[in-house]
Amino acid sequence: MSDTCTLSSLTANEPLAATAVENVATWLLIEQDGGWGKKGLDDAPIDDDVRAHLLAAVAKANAAAPRSAQVRPQLVRQEQNAGTASSEAVRILVARAGAPTERLTLSGLRAALDLDIAAWLQGQAPSSVELDPRPLVLVCTHGKRDRCCAEHGLAFYRELAARWPTGGAVTPDLWQSTHLGGHRFAATAVALPDGYQYGRLSPADALAFADAIEAGRLYDLATLRGRSTLSAPAQAADLHLRQSLGLHGPDDVSLTAMARGDGNDCWNVTLGAASASHALTVERRWGPKSIMNSCGAPELSVSVEWVTSSSNAAE
Repeated sequence: MSDTCTLSSLTANEPLAATAVENVATWLLIEQDGGWGKKGLDDAPIDDDVRAHLLAAVAKANAAAPRSAQVRPQLVRQEQNAGTASSEAVRILVARAGAPTERLTLSGLRAALDLDIAAWLQGQAPSSVELDPRPLVLVCTHGKRDRCCAEHGLAFYRELAARWPTGGAVTPDLWQSTHLGGHRFAATAVALPDGYQYGRLSPADALAFADAIEAGRLYDLATLRGRSTLSAPAQAADLHLRQSLGLHGPDDVSLTAMARGDGNDCWNVTLGAASASHALTVERRWGPKSIMNSCGAPELSVSVEWVTSSSNAAE
């Protein structure tokens, strides 16, 4: 068996399609420069009352939101450029689908106790929030979760950081992040606010990836895992249609309807694209337990393949 989960996934030819996180409309990003625990915010090395305040805000916002539009918290950090003085100030960012990033700088993370973060997540931002229209890119470098994220993620992040230095006023905003799901697809990244996740990125991809993000288009469609605002079946349909029609604009495809098909593992998905309505059938097929779920873990995961076919397309 391969000795890392990324090699195990590659050896099994595990598909990337529909492996992104699902139904996430809002990302809460909390700057935390210290060492991360294995579980992100849940075991972050921060004061217990601050952690409880942040987790309660996320839970409250998620309880009030549709299951198709949830909040996902992430710890984030940036490597300081040479000669850049460190600061006790921390930033909290809220990235919503299709909207400028909302950014707030605090004197320290304990100042978050004075914020109604649940209200902020539900659209009532503090008056001191700044809007940032730049694209925002998160790269998973969460080595405590899996060593592949540290090895492959950090190498990809540093290549991007050479193009997008910390503090750049025009270049996309680049951050290291805790677990983005699917460490066996490392290096993984998500581009916001469009929410498309990527996998199996390498340092060799960095320049072309940067060009695509700066141009407002998707990078190589073969590296796409899915759009985080969608459920897995809708992600599979979206990627199938994009690859069939060569569509690289983040909003070139829109979900118009989805319903269960014949059987528990079948869905009927309708998408709008290229001035047409496209009806697709998506079927989930389970493979054998043959893939390492994580480095050093004895458990094996099943491989999942999403088979998508077009039913019709009408102007």
